[in-house]
Amino acid sequence: MADPQNCGGCADEGGQVCDLRQLCLEGSCVTNCVMLTPTSYPLSVGGLGLDWSSDGTFLATTGDRMPNPSGQDLQVWRFDGELLSFLDGATLMIQGRSPAWSPDGTWLALGGSDAALSRNLAAYGFDGTSLSQLTSEYPSAIFSLDIHPSGVYVATGSFSGELRVWSFDASTYTIVHTGYSDGKINDLEWSPNGAYLAVGSSAEGTNDAIQIYAWNGSILSLLASRHVIDDVKSIAWSPDGTKLLAGLAQGTQSELLVLGFDGVALTTIAAAETESDVQDLDWSPGGDLVAAVGENLSGDLDLMLWSFDGAILTLEPGGSMNLGPLTCAAFHPSGNYIATAGDFMTGANNLFLLPVCTP
Repeated sequence: MADPQNCGGCADEGGQVCDLRQLCLEGSCVTNCVMLTPTSYPLSVGGLGLDWSSDGTFLATTGDRMPNPSGQDLQVWRFDGELLSFLDGATLMIQGRSPAWSPDGTWLALGGSDAALSRNLAAYGFDGTSLSQLTSEYPSAIFSLDIHPSGVYVATGSFSGELRVWSFDASTYTIVHTGYSDGKINDLEWSPNGAYLAVGSSAEGTNDAIQIYAWNGSILSLLASRHVIDDVKSIAWSPDGTKLLAGLAQGTQSELLVLGFDGVALTTIAAAETESDVQDLDWSPGGDLVAAVGENLSGDLDLMLWSFDGAILTLEPGGSMNLGPLTCAAFHPSGNYIATAGDFMTGANNLFLLPVCTP
């Protein structure tokens, strides 16, 4: 349940405590309409990753399925919360930023490994009701992946810093490009127009943990980079492709960083400190809101909602909720909901759907 004290931290003159959809102004609870009461999905998963289909009809999740916490699974949910299909993870050790929907919603890319380290990149078909494995490959231990907007290419990043682009023809992955990034690749994402690939990695020595590559259909070429002293745990393009959002981990305190990108160079636009170690983040489809999830030492402020006016990040009044340590989040394509999930060890309900609205 949401903590009502997170919003305004006071009650109105009649003694009513303001909830997360309200702001306490001059002794009165005023509707703020930022985040509403979450709905928990009926099956618990320890959230490793999640992704909405482009039309918002389906939600794919990966994680540990209760009551079998040793099994790591791929699940597909319908928007109303019905579990449509799941694949037992006995043959796949799912890792990091995974899964990803194809643009047409007919297949999913999944990164991981099995006990023999022979299936680290897989593809699963989805016919609207069930999943079926299409193919699998063994590149190296994949920690992050993303499907190109064309649906033809898949970018993958590994623990060892290996950066690859694969082509996919509905049954076969084929390596198109192989390169390397300094440090473990924690997250990567294609730009909305598919011309660039953003990479966020661990900060090791003097390496640039934020990198932008140009993509010409066959080769990735480093175009711009930024040195930061902290690990970049998550990275996301703005909907218009002109800005990059990065979540930097600093142990007990982290930072959100907004960088401008003009096709040539990265420039700092805004930065904001957070009280949680940011694990994942996402832009709203309109580009005016940012959701970030993580965990701090006290377990507070695990889901945060920030507004962005083009120059400043501002934590929304009532825009934080303590749902337990969270590891992944994604806005629904409509912008009206956020899906978020976390560590299965914290409780029975850890896949949530939260309505988001604007005043």
